[in-house]
Amino acid sequence: MRVVVVWWDLSASRQTVASLRDFLRTEAVDSWAQVRGLRLKLWISDTEGSAERWGAVFVWESPEAAQQPLPTKAGELIGYPPAHRSSFDVEATTEGLYEVAALAGRGGCSRGSGAVINGWRPVSAGDTGRHFRACAQRVASAPSTTSASTCRSSWALLRTCSP
Repeated sequence: MRVVVVWWDLSASRQTVASLRDFLRTEAVDSWAQVRGLRLKLWISDTEGSAERWGAVFVWESPEAAQQPLPTKAGELIGYPPAHRSSFDVEATTEGLYEVAALAGRGGCSRGSGAVINGWRPVSAGDTGRHFRACAQRVASAPSTTSASTCRSSWALLRTCSP
């Protein structure tokens, strides 16, 4: 496994943490969910210093996966390459005890009631199964109007097609 950390100092950019959160909501999260070999991507920000910073932490299945061509839209929006980029081998992994089963859909861009990120809205883990089953039944009864991808689910997110 390989971990890559990148960040930008936004002081020379027209972009802000707030504007980049909008980018996450409308575009970035879904596009990165389709990248092969990416186990986890965390978008990170710092608004407490003298200049805002924006970045990401990537966890890759392999060093080869970390070398593939990647979407570059954030860099294009910011207007210049990251100020910092580091890459590390993973020596060991573990997971602690936690209440929320999935990390998808969490963080600053999804805060607030009813937040929708590119068509996805947070739901409780307990509701996910019920909503997904109802949506899957809609796919079975009307396959031409509702696609299975519309109803795909993780433990923390559900497409807004649900009842």
